Amino acid sequence: MTDTILRLFSCVSPQICLRIWLVARLVLLFAIMLAWNARACLVAQNTSSISRQAPGTIAPFLNPNKSLLEYHLQTWSIQNGLPHGSITSAVSSKDGYLWIGTEDGLVRFDGFRFTIYNTRNTPEMKNNLVRHVYSARDGSVWAATMAGLLHIKNNRVKNYTTHEGISNNITRYVKEHSTGAIWLGTVGGGVDILRYSKTQDKSHETWQNVSTKNGLASNLVWSIIEDEKSGTMFVGTQGGGLNIVSPDGKVLAHYTTQQGLLSNDVWAMALDRTGALWVGTNKGVSVWKDGAFVEHFTTENGLPNNIVRAMYCDAMGTMWIGTQNGVARIHTNRRVEKFLYEHGLTNVLTWDFAEDRDGGLYITTFNGLTRLSNSTFTNTPHAMGWRAVLYQARIFSMQKIHKVNTPNIFGLPPSADSTRPHENICVRRTLNLFRKLIKCM
Repeated sequence: MTDTILRLFSCVSPQICLRIWLVARLVLLFAIMLAWNARACLVAQNTSSISRQAPGTIAPFLNPNKSLLEYHLQTWSIQNGLPHGSITSAVSSKDGYLWIGTEDGLVRFDGFRFTIYNTRNTPEMKNNLVRHVYSARDGSVWAATMAGLLHIKNNRVKNYTTHEGISNNITRYVKEHSTGAIWLGTVGGGVDILRYSKTQDKSHETWQNVSTKNGLASNLVWSIIEDEKSGTMFVGTQGGGLNIVSPDGKVLAHYTTQQGLLSNDVWAMALDRTGALWVGTNKGVSVWKDGAFVEHFTTENGLPNNIVRAMYCDAMGTMWIGTQNGVARIHTNRRVEKFLYEHGLTNVLTWDFAEDRDGGLYITTFNGLTRLSNSTFTNTPHAMGWRAVLYQARIFSMQKIHKVNTPNIFGLPPSADSTRPHENICVRRTLNLFRKLIKCM
């Protein structure tokens, strides 16, 4: 048998023998890479369920010392059960579920299955476009929609509209104050505050409106957050900058471009662990502390885009900035990293962030849901070397696919739309690398 093979190859030119040898090496290399990535995908699937840890347990939060390439990456889209590709908001509830706001309904996610609430199966819901989702301390879930404020508690659903006392049915943002009051930002009506009281074992609900009529700088409210030290509420508006409102609804101060804010259109806010307020605008991020804006972040010092849509400070103090062209991670030492479409983000237009009990970070985008979590692999030089090679292969393939890199008006990359079948990122990276090696022959 050996003699036959040797006689066969003796009749073949050295160039052909070399090509056969190269092809055999490539096939072996492809098989090794495919097996490695299949193992990675299986581990990711086995760790995808949302934790049911008891309250107070310590979770392995994202390690800020790791690069973005060292995290496990998981994605979900309409092909995985989401009712719509555009994920507007997400929040992790006390019972461990992830609640997701989309343009076609509210979704409860347990890590494997999506339970959908929309106008087709929930009569109380009058519009499917959910702008913001919030989980209250009592375990209930609030959802700001285009037709009222939805409240889900103990499987009961109630929708608050102008008939129940809110100022405008187009709602944008909902937040719970430490006193238990619910603050609702509306598009055109300012802020509505829901307070509860009891008399003779009966519960009563009263609404209070804070608008331009009593001091608010604008009735277009995009973001609300509480200063935990003082109890005052920061209210971000479109056109009116940053407003500070007392717990009883009195407007205390305004901060605009005249005081150093980058823009009067405030779309997102977050507090860091030092108590500084990060204010996201359509011209970048301004950091407010002790009554003044002390620093700014724009594309000039690391942001992928100046239009900021979302902000989140994770459990380790790292600030995540969602923009119209990807995500920036700003460390406590102010080092900035970018997380973009070529790194695995489902779309460059980012809407919101949510952290689960496993320490995983969900990023909601215009085209699905992305989750980053700590790697369970040993970070040996060999393993990290392969991750870097696969990453470079993905960049190579994206450059080949996206011959025109300008996004459309929605921020959607030219070849990525909400109707394209979801692809397995692990397998796709392997195939891309294999194609690159073939081209080098």
